[in-house]
Parts: sequence; C-alpha cells; structure tokens
Amino acid sequence: MRELNNKGFAASVVLYGASTIIIMVLLLILSVLSTGEKNVNNMSDSIKMEASGVKGSTYQLRNMITNGGFEDGATGWTTDMVTTSNTTQNEIVSNFYKSGSKSLHISLNGWQYQRLSGAISKGDLIYFGASVNVESIIDGGLSAGLTYNQNKEEGTTHGYKIEELEGKYTITTATDDSFIRHGMIGKVGDDTEIFAQIGADSTSNIEGYVDNIIVINLTKTFGAGNEPNLAWCNANIEYFEGTTSITVYENE
Repeated sequence: MRELNNKGFAASVVLYGASTIIIMVLLLILSVLSTGEKNVNNMSDSIKMEASGVKGSTYQLRNMITNGGFEDGATGWTTDMVTTSNTTQNEIVSNFYKSGSKSLHISLNGWQYQRLSGAISKGDLIYFGASVNVESIIDGGLSAGLTYNQNKEEGTTHGYKIEELEGKYTITTATDDSFIRHGMIGKVGDDTEIFAQIGADSTSNIEGYVDNIIVINLTKTFGAGNEPNLAWCNANIEYFEGTTSITVYENE
C-alpha cells in the first residue's frame, strides 16, 4: 500500500509539472499574439537578467503624439501652431517608409506641427526620435524636433526650438538613401506648450522622408535626475503608439 501511495504521489508531481509547463507555453503564445515578438524578446531578456541576479526597474512609456507613422494620414497633424485641423503641407506617400505603409515626404517650406499631449513642466527633459531618410541636401536641411510658438500672444506661428541638450533639431547631412534614427533631447523653458515640428524652409534644397515619430517626457517617466541620455534613448526606445513598458537594469 505504501509503495502504491508513493507511486501515486510521484504521478501527481509529474502531472502537476506537465500542467505547469503547458500553462507557461499557453501564456507565451498569448503574449506573442497580444504584445508582438519584440515584447516577448524583452520578456525573455528580463527573465535572463533577473535569473542572473541583476535588478531592474520597469517604466511606463507614453508617446506624447499620435499617428507618428502617418498611417492614419494627416490625423493629429496641422500646418501651424494655431489651428487644430488635420491637414498637411507635405505629401504623405505609400511607396517609401521605415515601417507600416506610409511616411511623410518633406516639401520645401512645408511644415507639420503637433502639440504634445500630457503634463509638461518647466525644466522637463523631452526626447524626440524619428526615422529619417534624407536622400539629398544641396542647401539648408531637414528640421525635426521640439519647438514652442514664439508669437503665441499675436495669434500667429513661429516655431522656435527649445533648448537642445543633446542632438540637433536640423539634419544637414544626407543619409545615403536609408532611414536612420534621428533624435534630440530638449529642455522645456518658460513656455510649456511644446510641439513636435518637422519640415524644411523655403531656402532649403533637400529630398527627405520622415516616419515613426516618438516623443517621451523623460523627466516625468524616469524622474528628475534619472533621465537617460540620447544614445540610450535612440538604442532602446523603438516606435510605438499609445503606451508601452520598458525595463532598465542596473548595469545599463
């Protein structure tokens, strides 16, 4: 009888272990379907890091603009800092893009603006990132970054870039016919109504495309004094719509 009970106990353990493995596999499959391959890879990396004893902190990221990949046409974008209509001066194309099926083809003296959503305070550090392809530059450059309306009181528009801490607002070098990650980190001044602004002025002579624009308030996300630098942001924050999470480990 004791031998039979031991065998029964062993069988129960095996069944329990098998059911646990099946549940883990099902959860992994659901994770693939709901979060995509990248998040699953991140999950795998997290497990490896935690298993090795390296501690990490998880942060919730929120893209402060909508339709940064122009998949929904002009939705969210305007041609100045005053109106709220969904319009573009630049052409949205479907034959050249980083991901998805569309991008913005930059025209001379064509400007696009989108006011950032969410809380912004003086002194906040904000990251702007985008996939940019500048096929040629003869004069001037392609501008893509963070600005505020210098002429707000007059009701007109003049985008003036916020203080650049890392990176540049204007791209002045061609990218060899390929998309690269363009990024900048700016510091908010007295005016906390901040815009993502992209385009080229009338004196420029360029051919370029912009896709996958993302803007993150680093101070609100990671805490004052704990903001990551530009190199880290460019390497680790990939394009997303809405919100996502990211885990930062002590040795990163």
